[in-house]
Amino acid sequence: MDIVDNLADTDIVYIFGAWRMQDAIFARKVRQMGIPYILIPLGHISRWNIEHYLIKRIIQSVLYQKLLAKKAGCIITTSKLEDTYLKKLKWNQNIIYVTNCLYSQVTTNSETANEIWQCGNKILTSFTQEKEEKIHKITDDEIIYQILLIKNRMPHQNIPFQMVDQLHCLLKNTEYNDDELEEKIEKMKLKKFSESLFAVTMEKTGLTEGFIPFPQKVNKLSKKINKYIKF
Repeated sequence: MDIVDNLADTDIVYIFGAWRMQDAIFARKVRQMGIPYILIPLGHISRWNIEHYLIKRIIQSVLYQKLLAKKAGCIITTSKLEDTYLKKLKWNQNIIYVTNCLYSQVTTNSETANEIWQCGNKILTSFTQEKEEKIHKITDDEIIYQILLIKNRMPHQNIPFQMVDQLHCLLKNTEYNDDELEEKIEKMKLKKFSESLFAVTMEKTGLTEGFIPFPQKVNKLSKKINKYIKF
């Protein structure tokens, strides 16, 4: 669990195995930080495994395993039996079979690793797109959209500098009415966050006060935002 402290530098997580409570606790922390994860049970979820430890497995499943599987961006199965069984359980609709080089001679270590990496890349892309689409449904204002994108990264404790730089460009190059933008931001309860974010944007990008719709504020929140920015 010590790796939880380093999750700010993580874009996606792979969890190997499916019965440890520590993994379920870890997955919950990952979800709270807005980071997608992939579950690779390694054959743990099978009819034999469940039937031979029936009472224990039922308790584990009810307490945490089903949720662990359900909330995963996808489940990677490494055997046909496991793949068939998990699809029957219907805990997760996104189940991907990857040929395991340990079980088969038709693939290699590097090919298996590459398939798993490609799954991670697809899940990360899909996760990011879904997040952006949700924010687009909230607002069609580009500046507010960018503010929300950055705010959404706060639990992750990792804000790419490009996001702040994009906000700088929007504030500098977009023609907008200060009062109207401020009113919209207030209605969305983003005023305090925006004040702090503008202070950081000015410090990091050299944006001047003439390009922000209302005064910036240097405070605890602005220091936190500043700390989370990654170049």
